[in-house]
Amino acid sequence: MTKKKRRATRSTDWKAGTAPLYAKIGAEYYVAGRGAIERVHYQVAGNLLHHGFEMLLKFTLLHKNAYSTDELQDKLSHSLPDLWQATRVVMGEWALRRNWSRFDDFIAALHRFEDIRYGEFPVGLPKKIRVDKRSEAAAVPDMPGQDVYRIDLEKADELFVVLLAEGGLLHRSWVRSALIGPDAIADYERDNFHAVREEDG
Repeated sequence: MTKKKRRATRSTDWKAGTAPLYAKIGAEYYVAGRGAIERVHYQVAGNLLHHGFEMLLKFTLLHKNAYSTDELQDKLSHSLPDLWQATRVVMGEWALRRNWSRFDDFIAALHRFEDIRYGEFPVGLPKKIRVDKRSEAAAVPDMPGQDVYRIDLEKADELFVVLLAEGGLLHRSWVRSALIGPDAIADYERDNFHAVREEDG
């Protein structure tokens, strides 16, 4: 007889230290996505960044003890907009004062890469993947008549720092330990105006 798996609760996840593991995995996906952009593997980059911020948002919700891992799977699954909305609700007035709404468009655009995870673009308009390394460039509108999948890399870098800060992990020693090896650290720091610096600890 197969033993039934015991469902996780918020208290068991907290005691097990699950949240930091989610942060580490999220950081690895995020930096792998940055590396894929450098290598012009844009579709893969979008998928990796989607996975990365899914894990980082789940890390934030676990750290705040707002959800258990099972609740995250059952209620929010892989939806970045749902995870983002849940995170903003949990953060409440703090998110409002810190203008977290500036990341709304980034989250919505990144979630669209879930539709093309397996390489199949929906039928319709001509397709394009656009990567902007600076948010000023991302503000330039797309050409009409195209279905554009967008990555605002500067917003990704900024949100990475914001979520680490909320979880108490915004220090260089944690980032370097999470991103083992010089290649990963180089991928993290390349063209990154928001990289965690020496003065951050």
